[in-house]
Amino acid sequence: CILYGYGSYGHSIDPEFSKYIPSLLDRGYIYCIAHIRGGGENGYKWYKEGKKLNKLNTFKDYIECAEYLIKNGITSSERLVATGASAGGLLVGAVINMRPELFNVAVMGVPFVNVLSEMCDDSIPLTTEEYEEWGNPHKKEYFEYMSKYCPYKNINFKNRYPNIYIYSNINDSLVNYKVPYYYYIKIKEADVFKKGERKIYLNIKQKYGHGGSSN
Repeated sequence: CILYGYGSYGHSIDPEFSKYIPSLLDRGYIYCIAHIRGGGENGYKWYKEGKKLNKLNTFKDYIECAEYLIKNGITSSERLVATGASAGGLLVGAVINMRPELFNVAVMGVPFVNVLSEMCDDSIPLTTEEYEEWGNPHKKEYFEYMSKYCPYKNINFKNRYPNIYIYSNINDSLVNYKVPYYYYIKIKEADVFKKGERKIYLNIKQKYGHGGSSN
């Protein structure tokens, strides 16, 4: 079972055809979309309840969706895949720190996994306009709040993390490839990976940008 999530910028995940999903369904997968706070599916209030000092709601909602699937016998934690890209990669990174045992696999695409460090560097293009989404970490309350969920900062080497697959692109101007690279370098030192109990992979394409290749 694949549980896809995003939950940022008020973006709504509309029901639409995807050429990728039928292949999964043909192989017996269940594909689920978590409409979590921070997204726009239930209006502007839904968005505001998952941004800035409410951002933890995004992760809690996603966890609750995963728990629902397990509780109702739709899947089990041994068969559940967490996946998201960009801000959705931040979502997955935060969630597997909070509840690593819920998932068997985590897939993070072009993931914004070091939100604290990136947001503190206002020389990076787009950072200052991102204050509207995450808050300004130069203000103490926002810095401390980001510190609670930043995936890179909250890596726990004793966590039983799921198997992890991370992908990025060398010319990504929104989430520099070094962000997932340094995250990978750190998290692969977790006991579960060092002992070979779980697997972790990083794939950085030597071209393309944030959206990957064309069709």
